[in-house]
Amino acid sequence: MIMSAILLLSAQAPAATATPPPVVVSPSTPPLSGADGLQRAIHPPQPRYPVQSVFFPPDYPAAGDGTRGVVSVVLTIDPGGRVVRCGIQQSPSNELSEATCNILRRRSRFTPATDASGNPVIGQIPVQVDWDEVFRKFGMN
Repeated sequence: MIMSAILLLSAQAPAATATPPPVVVSPSTPPLSGADGLQRAIHPPQPRYPVQSVFFPPDYPAAGDGTRGVVSVVLTIDPGGRVVRCGIQQSPSNELSEATCNILRRRSRFTPATDASGNPVIGQIPVQVDWDEVFRKFGMN
């Protein structure tokens, strides 16, 4: 049985600068001999449905400070179309970073990247989630 847990990795920054947001990594992620796989990917992964559609206002982190905005991530997608890594590129808060990656990992599905022969391989795709839009689509501000 594979244990599922979330590891939060963050870089130590000097006191004068802000600490970058965490990179959320699942320990069940296969090792990136996928670096080879990433090099072989000819066609990148594609969302099976709009990524923004898997987010709902109740998903906003309870511990959140009210900050909303856009969370930009780079997702690593396995050959089965599941998110195995979520690297935060930009985020207004650590709480939103963590919530965004957790939701993407649980709810989003992708058509995997393919190699030159059409075989599914590990691949990466940039994604942006607009938390303001999550609330707007339900008529909430």
